[in-house]
Amino acid sequence: MKRLIRIATIFFIGLIFSGILISGCSVEIKKPNITDIGILDNHNFRHIQIDSTYYNYLLLDSSTLNNEKYDKIGKFNDGIAPVVLKGLLGFIDSTGKYSIIPKFPVKELNDDDDLQSFKGNYCVVPDDDGFKIINKKGEQVNRKRYDEITQVSNERFVVYLDSSIGLIDHKEQVLIPTGIYYSWYLSEGDKVTFIVLNDSRDFNEFGLFDFNGIGQLSCDYAEIGSFYGKDLIMITTAQPAFLRGFINKKGRVVIPAQFTYALDFKNGYAAVANKNYKYGLIDTNGILVFPHKYDNMASYSEGLIGVSLNEKFGFVDINRNLIIPYKYDECQFFSEDVCWVGTKVNSGQGSKESEFFGNRIRWGAINHNEDTIISFKYSDAVAFSEGLALVKKVVSTRNIEKLCSFSVKDDLGNYYYEVYGYVNKYGEEVIPFKFCHANSFKNGEAIVQNLRNAWVIDKTGKKLYSLF
Repeated sequence: MKRLIRIATIFFIGLIFSGILISGCSVEIKKPNITDIGILDNHNFRHIQIDSTYYNYLLLDSSTLNNEKYDKIGKFNDGIAPVVLKGLLGFIDSTGKYSIIPKFPVKELNDDDDLQSFKGNYCVVPDDDGFKIINKKGEQVNRKRYDEITQVSNERFVVYLDSSIGLIDHKEQVLIPTGIYYSWYLSEGDKVTFIVLNDSRDFNEFGLFDFNGIGQLSCDYAEIGSFYGKDLIMITTAQPAFLRGFINKKGRVVIPAQFTYALDFKNGYAAVANKNYKYGLIDTNGILVFPHKYDNMASYSEGLIGVSLNEKFGFVDINRNLIIPYKYDECQFFSEDVCWVGTKVNSGQGSKESEFFGNRIRWGAINHNEDTIISFKYSDAVAFSEGLALVKKVVSTRNIEKLCSFSVKDDLGNYYYEVYGYVNKYGEEVIPFKFCHANSFKNGEAIVQNLRNAWVIDKTGKKLYSLF
């Protein structure tokens, strides 16, 4: 009998204990009220907004990095990210622990660029009277006060003082003295070419300084392009008026400014126009590969280039052999074995589009054999990227929808919109036409937008996360 009582007692206690465990396991862990998810960050973090006011980082398993609610957060770089907590800026590592405790006062939280991330061993943080440079210990390394500092590489900093601009290194050695009127810089990793205005305050006269600030290379450019991903960059001279040429990343003139128009180099060649606005093709040494005989020209790609004679486009190879006859009114360049070409709308065709939107070109796509693989029905198209192409067409609906800011109503009560969607190489419309703005796919993602919101989708059209 006593044995039975002991067994019953143990069993009863066991039930109570297991009940506690079961109850404990069933307790719901309260998750933050996520009101928005930002752009994917490196280190597999996304920015999230909590309770419409605070921020944290969302991991791929949908958990937050830590339990803090930050006033503002920045991007991870070299394993460290800037965060603002109760008005003070600090830095955390990829585990959510502080590498530099919040101690730098932040006055303005409106601009995302205020939170600069570490580049190498240094970072720029706000100061009570401007900005300062710190190392990874949180120690200030500059002595002089600046109105603003922008880090352009590990050891190079653009500094602004009294509406002028200069360049210093991490030891505060002056590479380009301040005193040149405000402009901007170009950088590509640690290879920086610094672009400034000359001291005449003429906004049509740009000058170049090299990475180490060794002298002014030129100061007579009306326009300077971008270096990113390019070995040669286009420049436009102010004197003589608006001629185009090309410089290298050291700012040295490789192809003198002599063309009335030019396209950027693509696959080793660039289309250029002479004083009579006839187009030819040059290589990276400036040697004329095609004579100046064409009315217009596209970019060279996949062994072919679109050229125009007598107001019609065809395609030739690099030896100027005609591969696809002159029959199109517009053309782009080949991408992923496909090229978009355009034909003009005849009278009575596509009347709603031409009447409402003023677009008389219909775009279709051909392959290298000149086979039409996508019919001519789109009002605009962008080159294929990752198997999909961004295209635009006019859609109609009986009910007004806020697809875009501009719509037209006909006499029958139909509303017309010009919207974007995506097609594959079979001409199938795989992502519906409902966006007023959109981008091509890159790394499996694309940004799309309607009147009120923007978000990122995958190649099936599924929403991944919101931007705003």
